[in-house]
Amino acid sequence: MIVGDRIETPGTDKRQLSGDGKFAYAMWTSGSMGVPKLAMISRPTLAAATARVAEFVGVTETDRYLHLASFGFSSSIRQMFVPLTRRATVLLASEATRTNVAELLSWLGQVRPTIIDTTPTMLDAIAETECVWPQSVRAVLSASEQLTPSIVDRFRAATGYTGSLFHMYGTTETSGLVAGSVVGAESSRFSLAPLPGCRLYIRDAYLHPVPVGMVGELYVDVGGGSDAYADPRGTAAAFVPSSRTAVARMFRTRDRARCAPDGGFEWLGRYDDLIKIRAERVSLTSVAEMAQSHPAVGRALAIDMQGEVGIAVAVVRGAQLSVEGLQEHMRGQGLHAELPTRVAIVDRLPQNASGKIDRRAVRDLITRSGDQRAPVVAAATPTERALAELWAAVLPDRTIGVTDNFFDLGGHSLKAARLAARVRRELSCDEVGVATVFDHPTIRTMAAFMDSRKVDR
Repeated sequence: MIVGDRIETPGTDKRQLSGDGKFAYAMWTSGSMGVPKLAMISRPTLAAATARVAEFVGVTETDRYLHLASFGFSSSIRQMFVPLTRRATVLLASEATRTNVAELLSWLGQVRPTIIDTTPTMLDAIAETECVWPQSVRAVLSASEQLTPSIVDRFRAATGYTGSLFHMYGTTETSGLVAGSVVGAESSRFSLAPLPGCRLYIRDAYLHPVPVGMVGELYVDVGGGSDAYADPRGTAAAFVPSSRTAVARMFRTRDRARCAPDGGFEWLGRYDDLIKIRAERVSLTSVAEMAQSHPAVGRALAIDMQGEVGIAVAVVRGAQLSVEGLQEHMRGQGLHAELPTRVAIVDRLPQNASGKIDRRAVRDLITRSGDQRAPVVAAATPTERALAELWAAVLPDRTIGVTDNFFDLGGHSLKAARLAARVRRELSCDEVGVATVFDHPTIRTMAAFMDSRKVDR
């Protein structure tokens, strides 16, 4: 974090920004989804951000607010200023305490917090620890990551906590939280609503509003016009004119969102997590959600592994899970080209200093797990060998075994039509059509089908 107007960039380049004291602080974005950028936050933006969170949560001078974030992360600003502006007590956990869940819970029993401000990853870690939950807590804020119903269910079941649970959304560039909701017991997906003083818009590529149920990009307008990045080019791309006032700008979050029927919105992950796998657009967030639908999976994170999808999953305490079982479950959810072939199964996903999932550590886990596709089985009959050549022409740059699924290798309906046409033309088997590829999606089963037709003749 950098307080005031003097900005020191990495290396030897130092420059003085002419801000006339308008900037309260500057902070690097995490860079977890791209190159880190230096966000400069104005004093009015900080003041407004602090007031709206305090109002939404109902912080009073009798509260004891737990500060868990590492200094240097944007959450630390909120966890310090929100309670102090309401004359509440700030509880600062030591580095050793806040990074050890069992020790943290023991300490909380002594200091008796009333408000805990943390991440979904930490809530999940608490649910896996057999410790006593402090009865003094009246409110829990979950921010910085996407909160899911499964995390909430495990957390409430493990701790017995029945108080208020706030699902929050924010960005470093707006000095923190801009939307939130109180989590109910029945919702399967948590809708978010703007906090006081904030306007949120979901727009298409042309900045046109999208209708309810459609996905677009989320823009945030907190009413200011002076927030920026240290790089003017980054500012021009990310802070666009708003219709609120002549000088107001709205921040382009690069987050995908959907308008909810209740007037709020659903956060669907980053646009950065949309990748191409063999010409198909794949949402890594969706892949992770499909993995999390397995009853043995608590958390999951999918990562682009240079043209393949890798995934790390944390199993529910006491549950058993195999790589093959997870892949079969995800295949049943409709995954084919995006089916993870590198799978790391762990007890708990690693955390970074800010309490979020450590993406770099997860990538290392997945890399060490290796490629866990089934062994390639070579063709054994003349029909299998002939089909293998045609499959290789339709699915280039792939190692293909006779037991591999056509659709898991990147095949789709158009490629299935091309394959069927080549089989009819080059192997003289008129019985093979597109439906045949879907019914017999491996070389072995398709060869058996074709050989049976020859016998019938």
